Amino acid sequence: MGTAVRDPQTPLEDLESLRRAMYAEVERDGLTVIGTAGTPVAHPLLRFVLDAEKMLRPFAATSETPEHDPADEFFE
Repeated sequence: MGTAVRDPQTPLEDLESLRRAMYAEVERDGLTVIGTAGTPVAHPLLRFVLDAEKMLRPFAATSETPEHDPADEFFE
């Protein structure tokens, strides 16, 4: 079997990449999705996006952000 080749990242960069990917999925699907009972529910990834945001918040004040991330407005 082959192995995936990826750029080495720090755990902090991995978490930020994961947060951005999850946020993009939530943005694509909407804040609510249809649940198993057929009623609208909060997107299941919202919980994980918010948890990642909480973990990254202490580092945001100490690191430089080279570009504007639209997800930042979501969490303000």
